[in-house]
Amino acid sequence: MFTPVLMGDASGHNSEASSKNQGIARRAFGETLLARLLVFKLFVDIMARGEIEEIHKTRWFLAQLQPLLFDGKYGSLVSELSWSPVSDSLLADCISQCLEDITAVFSGKSMNPHFFVVLDEANTMTQKLVDAFRDTHGPHPVLKEILETWDSHLRNKPFTIVAAGTNIPRMYFREEKWNQWQWISSTGGFSNIEDQRRYVLKFIPRALVDSPSGQHLLHRIWVWLRGRHRFTAAFISTLIENGFQSPHYLLNTFLRQFTGHWPTDADEFLRSEVSRRCPDFDGLVLEQLDDLPNLCTNMQHILLKHLIGDYRFTSSVILDILCVSAGFGYFIDNKMTTISAEEPLALVATAQWFSQKSLLVPNLDNFLSSFHFSDEPLVYESYYLALATALCFKTPHLVCDIFSFSASSLHVWASQYARLVALRGEGEGARETVVEYSPKTASQLVFTASCAAEVLDWMKDARGIPFCKHIGGTQRRYTSY
Repeated sequence: MFTPVLMGDASGHNSEASSKNQGIARRAFGETLLARLLVFKLFVDIMARGEIEEIHKTRWFLAQLQPLLFDGKYGSLVSELSWSPVSDSLLADCISQCLEDITAVFSGKSMNPHFFVVLDEANTMTQKLVDAFRDTHGPHPVLKEILETWDSHLRNKPFTIVAAGTNIPRMYFREEKWNQWQWISSTGGFSNIEDQRRYVLKFIPRALVDSPSGQHLLHRIWVWLRGRHRFTAAFISTLIENGFQSPHYLLNTFLRQFTGHWPTDADEFLRSEVSRRCPDFDGLVLEQLDDLPNLCTNMQHILLKHLIGDYRFTSSVILDILCVSAGFGYFIDNKMTTISAEEPLALVATAQWFSQKSLLVPNLDNFLSSFHFSDEPLVYESYYLALATALCFKTPHLVCDIFSFSASSLHVWASQYARLVALRGEGEGARETVVEYSPKTASQLVFTASCAAEVLDWMKDARGIPFCKHIGGTQRRYTSY
């Protein structure tokens, strides 16, 4: 009988109950693997009656993405295997024979393919049966038993196991044998408009693409859905389900489900569209920001960066993998060294949540409470000062109402009305223009200079940017002008 919670010392991995649990688990996961291989073998045998083509790979892949196509088949096979009286050794032989049969089909056609066995959402298995298994390193979740079982059957075969998920703890995989495994991130994302457009054009009818509505739709898909592939793919599936009717209404509905925001950038096309049903999609679990103060501050910092329009300066404010596991960002490189947290859907959803909580800058109390959580507090401070000043002077104000002066240094101009201005134009034609900042039409407020020469260029060049932030010196000094 399986024991969900092992009693006694955590180091007692050789106990009878621990060994029995391991045996039960490895039998069950071996049966699961064999059931999958048997269905795949059937597919391969039918496919091999003719020429093996790329379309066959695509069809098998789609079958994995839509498991209802094999509804009940895997479960029935596993049930039959679990009731079978065959020994563990015979089960292992069946798996080995099935693997040989599959590879033989391709070898007979002078092909040398490589196969992948994927466990999706593997991170959920790190939270299951955490007290039921033990080894020399102590307790571990059921995920480790799954991988060890499959690896024992697939080792030295043209098969690779992929355990896909976020926040899988490495602490459970410290033995030398796991050094052969690679920890990578390949979520994938549309980082440029051309890649996304090539993908989208595979599905959208040419008649829609060539219309003004379709052209604007392509633009909006990039503006709102750039970043992780799944955002674009989910919306395209919604378009297909609705026959590509009312595309702008569907995009707005999709965005509102995810972010709580209804965009206004397609009103002229919405007038001729009718309401349609958009499938329910799960957005970010924004309540996580309540429980993770570092993540909350990092997201505030990034939103602040966007509000001031400082897109040329990439600050390393997101360093915690929690940003990825919580869904607010994703790794942009396979080696998991750089995290992107600048996707419009995630940012707008976060901004909506901050607004409802009254946490958006420039709330001074909120800024002061979160200042010390920032990875680069001086950068955070300069961003905040630029935004707060721009908001204060978007309408005329007395200088002394905004800034404090000592009585001895109070000048006449301190009692005058002032506006925030910036130089625009070129050469002698440059002139001062009033900066009427609004978060809804955010323009660049801060120019980032890495040396004194760039500060001088900012002073001479009428860029229309009212503030300059100088990052210089080996001690990373920050000076705002």
